Amino acid sequence: IQSEILNAKSIYRQDKLIQMLEHKNYEQILADEETIADGIIRGKWIERGSKNQAGRIHTADIDFQRNIIIAASSGGNIWQGTLNGKNWQCLNDRMNFYDIRTVKFLKKTQQNRIIVVRNSPASVVYSDNNGELWETAKGLEIPANWGWMKRGAVLDNEKNTTFILVQEFDYDLWQPLTSIYISNDFCESFKRIYSTYLSVNVLDIWAPQYGSDKCYLATPDDLYVFNSNGDTISRESLEFNPPGETTDIYQILLAG
Repeated sequence: IQSEILNAKSIYRQDKLIQMLEHKNYEQILADEETIADGIIRGKWIERGSKNQAGRIHTADIDFQRNIIIAASSGGNIWQGTLNGKNWQCLNDRMNFYDIRTVKFLKKTQQNRIIVVRNSPASVVYSDNNGELWETAKGLEIPANWGWMKRGAVLDNEKNTTFILVQEFDYDLWQPLTSIYISNDFCESFKRIYSTYLSVNVLDIWAPQYGSDKCYLATPDDLYVFNSNGDTISRESLEFNPPGETTDIYQILLAG
């Protein structure tokens, strides 16, 4: 019954829109009020905007060389505009990237490569021409088959080394597996460098925006530090210390 009611309301709105377009009788249509919730709510309901409008933003990045910002919306669109808030355009109108986790500029080309870490399917896509053509990174077939992406982290080095924290599946032990993948070819291909059976929900990765070539992985008990080759260069305990005592973990964070 509820579905039939919603369908009837949708048909009603479509009929009103057709009237407005065909007869241009705006004043009469706007004068009509719709009452819902047993008369508690009355109003003139008007649809505005396009189907690809942004909604909320998941993540963003800035190209300071060209004064351009890109932002990933909840609706699965990549938006690009200038830092003064003008000239916004959608870069992927022909396809949606649902559940975007990370969007970044990479310094591969003069125009700067755009990479998107997304779910549904779990993958990394990239474009060198502002969204005219999107290509899919290789090496992430396992999480794409069953899994999802939690986050991407990009290092501030010549190769823009990229780390991806993913949820995938161990088909030998038949249980979920959390892994980190790395790319040193501007996200054209990835390889796995770390795995654990800890839930991805209790792990996270990050990298400083500037001046660092290290990626950090936080687990419930430890902090791992990876270099741009994907090697684990340190592992520090996250055990609590009394106030006033300093551990190596804080020195690492401060040093970047």
